[in-house]
Amino acid sequence: MAAEVDYGAITPTNGIYGIYNDFYVRITRTVSTGFKLKYRIKVTVIADTSYTFERDVTQIDEVSIVNPVQVLRDNFFRSQVIGLNGRVLDDSATVDVANFGCNRVTIEVGEVYANTADVAATFRGYNTSTNVTFYNGYENVNISNTTTDYANYLDLGWYSSSTIKLNHTILNRKIGTDDENKVFFPSVLERSDGTYLLNAVHTDEYNAAGTLINQDTESATALNPINGYQVFNFLKTIAATTGLQRIEQYCRYRRGTEDVFLFTEKIAFTFFECNKNERYRLRWINRYGTFEYLNCNGTFVKTNQITKGKEIITDGIDLTASTFEDIKSVARPELREYGAQKQVNFSLFTNYLTEEEQLGLSELMESPNTIFYDPDNNIVPVISQDRTFKIASIKDGLIQYELRFKLANQGKTVDR
Repeated sequence: MAAEVDYGAITPTNGIYGIYNDFYVRITRTVSTGFKLKYRIKVTVIADTSYTFERDVTQIDEVSIVNPVQVLRDNFFRSQVIGLNGRVLDDSATVDVANFGCNRVTIEVGEVYANTADVAATFRGYNTSTNVTFYNGYENVNISNTTTDYANYLDLGWYSSSTIKLNHTILNRKIGTDDENKVFFPSVLERSDGTYLLNAVHTDEYNAAGTLINQDTESATALNPINGYQVFNFLKTIAATTGLQRIEQYCRYRRGTEDVFLFTEKIAFTFFECNKNERYRLRWINRYGTFEYLNCNGTFVKTNQITKGKEIITDGIDLTASTFEDIKSVARPELREYGAQKQVNFSLFTNYLTEEEQLGLSELMESPNTIFYDPDNNIVPVISQDRTFKIASIKDGLIQYELRFKLANQGKTVDR
């Protein structure tokens, strides 16, 4: 007995799929013999085989349609985002982010059935195995414009374009002195014409007139992909040095030992000078599962919102008093409050934003992980309180927004 597994029009071994996009396999029964048929699906994270999930699905007619990576989405990628294993929220330059951004997984399909109706079904082994790469997010899919199976949609920019797409939405960034900027690159690209390995990181430096003043190429061959796939975490800062105004960075991939190269999109960093004591830097996880940043140096307001507790009337008597005069005292009030809570709120005004920055900011409200860096670069975890952004001002076609957050760590009060 056997089964055929169909991944649609696109070969799953090429490119990178969004784990939160629809992803289905069609399992077709090819032999009519056998009883109590089920299909067993096994999904394994190649970089960390301790994350292995198996489940059985019941056959539906001759064809069964299954999302094999749903369990991976719920039990692996989601835990990486919220930092359950400590990898995501580590802000060091050497943090292991392989499981955070992009992973190679193995999908296996086998059968469970009985030879006769009067015996229990048994597992007969896996007869198909496919490796697929997923990034920790989704791509917006315009179904009416897709020419392939949109259920297993794969943006061509991820694998077949001459300029490889990056998993960032804000490619032109304004940064100050020593601002963090982590850029995530897959270290391996699978294409129909071969496998390309991350080979180098290019940095082009420009002055205020837009003239190229320096080029630097940093070898990336020392990077060790975990089972062929991990994310390159590149930390780059820009200093207010004389003449340097703009930096552009991009990656180069090489096919084996051949002189055949691919290049990624460029991320541009423009130096933005502001009063350090007024700079607040937002960081959130975008729809691709990687970091976006936005500097803000507008008005910043912090408020403490106190929720009153329950008032309890007591007799005000000190039962441990050693003298008669200490039995009652104005220092021991008869009316006391228990259970008060404190919520810390923030109101932050952005700079005047470009259209690209506005589109990137639109993902902040649904981000599972948002922080801001205060002027001293202390990390403050926050939750957006808005469902829509309030426009504060419009100037020369650019828009300034007011953003409202609350502290993600619960404020404490003490009952005495």
